[in-house]
Amino acid sequence: HGCDAACNDASVPLVRAFHDPVLNRWERLPEGQEPPTPAELYTHYRRRRPELFDELDPKILPRAGLTVLNMPRTQVTKATFRPALLSAAE
Repeated sequence: HGCDAACNDASVPLVRAFHDPVLNRWERLPEGQEPPTPAELYTHYRRRRPELFDELDPKILPRAGLTVLNMPRTQVTKATFRPALLSAAE
């Protein structure tokens, strides 16, 4: 009924994930962790991958907050952003 088997598969667990607008992918959030703020994420990329960040148009990047959804685990990647490492480095 308008939904293919992939989106209706109860055997694939749902996980909380946020959309990374820099890499244009969904990243899984560890249990109990909130997504980074857009400013934290952009600072992370400016430090770690400045060449990637410089190619982006800042006008299309979210400023208020990143989108968080429950996504099938098979459609998300392991989060590469670690807020604890960011604050420990400062």
